[in-house]
Amino acid sequence: MDRSSYFSVDYQTNINVKALPEGTNLPTESDFAKEIPQPFLISSEVNHIEAASLRSLRKIGDANDELADYLANQSRKIDVILSYVLQLQDDPADRYVTERISASGLAFQSTQRYDPGQHVQLKIFLPEEAVAVYAYGQVNAVAEQDSRYTIDVNYCLLREEDQEHLIRATLHIQTKQLQQRRNQQ
Repeated sequence: MDRSSYFSVDYQTNINVKALPEGTNLPTESDFAKEIPQPFLISSEVNHIEAASLRSLRKIGDANDELADYLANQSRKIDVILSYVLQLQDDPADRYVTERISASGLAFQSTQRYDPGQHVQLKIFLPEEAVAVYAYGQVNAVAEQDSRYTIDVNYCLLREEDQEHLIRATLHIQTKQLQQRRNQQ
């Protein structure tokens, strides 16, 4: 994937990173699809259904505001429950915090050095968006400063629907950030 294809946003969220041992091959597309944890698949499906439902909700919004509010609240309840289930997938031993994120990669800080070209398994948690993504990446660049490393990773195995979720999530995050800046001025 070409990193320049998607813009990135400065955003801090939990991720899990597991370095693959040297010489380990990435799974095939079919093996990758089989190993995605069930909560990540559920998250993806719920977000897909929600996106499709929003189109219908917009059509009835003016006709029946109370129904639209009710459905939005039901969706929010599902998001809260899903966020909790996804938090259970977050392993504190593998936890890092992103500095920036995009639909093609991310960057995080680590006290552990990773090598360019090294493959990693990723779990990305975006609780505000009720999104979690399971992917594999490849370390693109490493920058050291004060015994800490900024690790830049490009995704190399990522389901298309998860990439779409990341695109929507980064756009939503950017919109929130721009609104906050506007309100501070």
